[in-house]
Amino acid sequence: MEPYYWDGQIEYLKRSTALYYNDDYIDFLIHRVWNIVDPVRIVDFGCGFGHLGLRLLPLLPAGSEYVGIDAGVKLIEHARELFRNLPYRSEFIAADFNSVCFDEEFDLAVCHAVLLHMNDPLSTLKRMKASVRPDGKVAAFE
Repeated sequence: MEPYYWDGQIEYLKRSTALYYNDDYIDFLIHRVWNIVDPVRIVDFGCGFGHLGLRLLPLLPAGSEYVGIDAGVKLIEHARELFRNLPYRSEFIAADFNSVCFDEEFDLAVCHAVLLHMNDPLSTLKRMKASVRPDGKVAAFE
């Protein structure tokens, strides 16, 4: 099996996260755009080391849950280690997000810098949409 490219890019991904968001922007999305006031279940397609979870969870209502999915086994191991002692409900799944089956629907499906790497981004968006409740939200940060 060929090595997963992004598993070798953890330090690059960590350095580049500062270029994308700040906590004020994330807070604005949560409270003014998405209007989240109750705990939510979030699934992150292509979560990497869980960067979006690290940004979102401190700003979300207590009891919110974050599920990250990524094909990078090393990325998922790194995410699990980062979240190990944090007070948030989180789970990380090492798998192809296009083939994972979910037991429950989510309130919000997110991805960051994922669609631009997909051969068929529309199928990924459809998969994200299928993972949320009928009144759920899909947010792609590209």
